[in-house]
Amino acid sequence: MKIFFTKFIFICILTFSFITESTGKLPDPIKQFFYEQELEKQDEYFRELSLNKLFEERFLVPTLTALNYYPELKGTSIQLIEKNIKTTMLCHPKSNFLFKKKEKRNYLIAIDNKLRKNRGILLDSVPFNAQIGVIGHELGHVVDYSGKTNMGVLFTGIGYLFPKYRRNLEEQIDRITIEHGLGYQVKNFSDFVVNHSNASEKYLKYKLKYYFTPAQIMSVISQYSIY
Repeated sequence: MKIFFTKFIFICILTFSFITESTGKLPDPIKQFFYEQELEKQDEYFRELSLNKLFEERFLVPTLTALNYYPELKGTSIQLIEKNIKTTMLCHPKSNFLFKKKEKRNYLIAIDNKLRKNRGILLDSVPFNAQIGVIGHELGHVVDYSGKTNMGVLFTGIGYLFPKYRRNLEEQIDRITIEHGLGYQVKNFSDFVVNHSNASEKYLKYKLKYYFTPAQIMSVISQYSIY
């Protein structure tokens, strides 16, 4: 177990080193973003970050703020849409990915727009800082997919059907998000879901089964010197 943990930490350090080397210096982590302050930066961010992106207008500000922490996704084709899904947000490559090189893939990020028996949480009910966290998490999925071959993407989809694989993947994506500097926002979203939302008991059990708790996120954050 000790050897496995040491190897895991080493892999995380290598991953973070690769991110910083390939993308340049990331923005510093910020504990709390405020809508009015980020709105003032919207035009600048849009000019820099909107290439090959289709945004949902009412979530444009938190999306651009989160994208600013993912400079390697400049030019990556990403479309955000609202639709009826089973969770707050989800991300996957568009279905034609098998016919494209991974550099040319198009990614879809869906935002739930209809609750099912109060099972989940709609993004517009989430505080602004936490919105940035969950959007940043979905962008972490894009980073993860971007490093995989088409077969790797297929195996990810199959693996996601199995609880242990799904848990490991979602924890990995949270780590990617934390490495990019949005750890406080991911923690904020997790804390909102677990402690302050009106989500059903069934939905809360689902989130706790597959995702880090707020305390676990803070433990991971403590491993990174950028915080």
